[in-house]
Amino acid sequence: MGVSNFQINNGNFATNNKIVSILGRKNSLRINRKVDFGFYLEGGESGEILFPIRYHTEEMKIGDEVEVLVYLDGEERLVATTEEAYAYTNEFACLEVKDLTEYGAFLDWGVMKQLFVPYSEMASKMEVGQKYLVYIYVDPLTNRLIASGKVDKFLETTSSTYEVGQEVHIWVWQASELGIKVMIDYSHIGLIFHNQVFKKLTEGDKLKAYIQKIREDGKIDVSLEIPSHHKLDDLSARLLDLLKSDEKVRYLTDKSDPQQIYVLTEMSKKNFKKALGALYKKKLIKLTDQGVEINIEATDKI
Repeated sequence: MGVSNFQINNGNFATNNKIVSILGRKNSLRINRKVDFGFYLEGGESGEILFPIRYHTEEMKIGDEVEVLVYLDGEERLVATTEEAYAYTNEFACLEVKDLTEYGAFLDWGVMKQLFVPYSEMASKMEVGQKYLVYIYVDPLTNRLIASGKVDKFLETTSSTYEVGQEVHIWVWQASELGIKVMIDYSHIGLIFHNQVFKKLTEGDKLKAYIQKIREDGKIDVSLEIPSHHKLDDLSARLLDLLKSDEKVRYLTDKSDPQQIYVLTEMSKKNFKKALGALYKKKLIKLTDQGVEINIEATDKI
């Protein structure tokens, strides 16, 4: 199961605790001594770290260095594992809820010990079996590795340097009254208004999008399609390519259902009609009651 993630640095959650500095991270540690139930690794100022026997290979011996993930077990002991986590400390990831308790949720992050999300760190009510976008970090109060669904507090609060029409990458976060909140390039929060969402979006979806507007208060509006006022020519060219390659698109008209238009073209009905009109004005297509006919002679000259 692969889960996309991305690491950021956030000074607000820094700590000088030497033990905390290795939690939830991959570390290259030396095998210090052997016991009946495994090895102990040299953890420097963190002390020895248990490396259970179930993670050993026959080739491992005292003095070798092994790459391991370090976490705290249920008894607050440092434990090392060769298991690969889906994401690590100071990374975002979309993870599945495996269990709910009176204290919070437990997420599958690829390691035997599940990742804890306190109720106070949930952006919305979590449900077993559902996936949620979270940020993994070490809680500076408890020195425990946890996850937070309130991803916005780990993002930039400074003004962005984006430009209208700029292509960005987004990660779908959560629904709001106005639209769908997204994370832009792992740095800022943006919003896609409900009336511009033409397909089902699920938390954790990663998509290409475009900056539509940067408001005076710094809030960013995002669109899933190229803004018509910015790249209408590109829209027309894309629609023409679709008309040539997909017979289903040729049955679309300005009266077609907006959802159907988006499924076939990934354009809003408004932009589809504008692109269609531009192609018509250039005499590259003919419009009929049944749909669109391509002017082969004209398009061959482009």
